[in-house]
Amino acid sequence: TANVEVDNLVKRINEVHDNLAQDSDHRFILRRYGKKLSPTNRTNVEHLHIETLCTNNEYQIDGQRYEEEVSNADVLAGTLSSLPLGKIISKEEFRAGIFEENGQTMEIENLIAFIRVSERVTLIGDHQQLKRGLKCQDLRWTNFDRSLMERLPLCDRHILETNYRSHPSIVTCFSEAFYGSKVRAAKVSRDLPKIKGIPWPKHGE
Repeated sequence: TANVEVDNLVKRINEVHDNLAQDSDHRFILRRYGKKLSPTNRTNVEHLHIETLCTNNEYQIDGQRYEEEVSNADVLAGTLSSLPLGKIISKEEFRAGIFEENGQTMEIENLIAFIRVSERVTLIGDHQQLKRGLKCQDLRWTNFDRSLMERLPLCDRHILETNYRSHPSIVTCFSEAFYGSKVRAAKVSRDLPKIKGIPWPKHGE
């Protein structure tokens, strides 16, 4: 889920930050926003979680402290759907924004988040990924489900051409079908044991 991915990212950033801070003075303040934390990473992320830090004894959010936490944060991580854009954070801006999974993010979701970024935006995603489901049929003709990855010109993209996750036969299949045979597998077939009972696809099938 999105919360698991965000918490994994926050955990990793915090580990890298702690290692760098031991040898330098370049420390930064990292905060995670949003009501939900993934159960697997709760203990690793909870001390950075704004909602946890700002909840009082009556289980209510201290609005003033919440705004201070966001204002003091150098790095703010969370999902687009839980981005605090209301009265609690009305004017805060960040110099740069990095947005992941933009192949499944609707254009309007990105644009709402962009109002908090003053200088540079980086979108990470797959322009060939399946779109989000759109239940309202009346909106389909408006391209409401279109992502910015689809809309932005190809000349502004940097394509990652190495796949480190999938079996080479699978990589070859979708590389030829969607990416003009530009994507290559980092793994070699002979190094991957076959799973009994599963007929792996062969080149050309």
